[in-house]
Amino acid sequence: METQSVNETECNSVSLDYDSAISSKAAVNEKICPELCSSLERDGDAEMSEIEPYIQFQCSICYLNEKCIFGELKASDGFYPSAVFYMRDPFEPPQRIKGRKPILSDFLVIGSFCSLCNQSVCLDKTCSIYFGALFCTTCITRERRRFPDKVLQMVAKAQSLISMPK
Repeated sequence: METQSVNETECNSVSLDYDSAISSKAAVNEKICPELCSSLERDGDAEMSEIEPYIQFQCSICYLNEKCIFGELKASDGFYPSAVFYMRDPFEPPQRIKGRKPILSDFLVIGSFCSLCNQSVCLDKTCSIYFGALFCTTCITRERRRFPDKVLQMVAKAQSLISMPK
């Protein structure tokens, strides 16, 4: 499977799926990993095989920090509508069945970008909510008139769970 690039406004995809991301060593968007891109520009002799497809993800709200892949996640049983930060599920060993293609449950999706502020956010309910698109709780609180009461209640409940003494 080939790596496909998308236009700059959508961020360049690392790859279409995990296996092709690992095998093709696709180019990483300068916005996401500028130190990798600048080091490749300096070292013109760097081979594509030396490029690591992993990037560092950090949630702008809870500061979850993890090394993962950024791109479109498409598997044999479904896909995510926009680019996400993901990795192979570290809690389950990969199934070694010849001819079996990866399915969505083989992956752990960590997060994506907020549709309003474009900050990276994890999928924890205290950090983001999916409502037609992914929105961080900061934007939902700030733009509360644009969201239904049910979404605002979900955010308030999640934030109250954080502030409760243990």
